[in-house]
Amino acid sequence: MGDDDRKIRISTKKWLGYRIRRCRVAKGVSQEKLQAEAGLAHPQVWRYETGMTEPSIGSLLLICNVLGVTVDELLRWEDGDEEDHGTEDDDNGAASGGESDRTA
Repeated sequence: MGDDDRKIRISTKKWLGYRIRRCRVAKGVSQEKLQAEAGLAHPQVWRYETGMTEPSIGSLLLICNVLGVTVDELLRWEDGDEEDHGTEDDDNGAASGGESDRTA
């Protein structure tokens, strides 16, 4: 149960944004290309990836279509996700890890 507890502490918005970014980068797709091909507004992918907002179900399906993955593949917990992303320290969605690689 310890591993499950750590997974639950990650905010939904942060987790979803982290997974979108991880999948997008793995596929070699820029934020701009993903936005254009999914028909999203200019800063929307950035907002999703930073955890500012969550995509609607429709937007999530468009993102998956552009990236060539299923929703299950996009959201699946993988080994190393906790180390890459970290867990929440508070209710405001602050992560204990993964922040420094965004500025690098």
